[in-house]
Amino acid sequence: SLGKACNGHYFTDKKQIIYESAGQAINVPLAYSAAIRIEDDGNIVTDGHKRYYCEQYPGGYASEPKPVCELKQ
Repeated sequence: SLGKACNGHYFTDKKQIIYESAGQAINVPLAYSAAIRIEDDGNIVTDGHKRYYCEQYPGGYASEPKPVCELKQ
């Protein structure tokens, strides 16, 4: 585990990073490296160049919330 986010966790297999939230998982589009850091109380994962904001996106009627990661400039 890379660390706990406000609404999920970051895990790695030393090749890619997975953000898990509400029992669902998505790949964060960053290759694992020693430079990976978790910022903003766990909401942002960065390799020092690209920063992704990851959060649990609310589901619609009768659907589960889904985790999403968006590139921050």
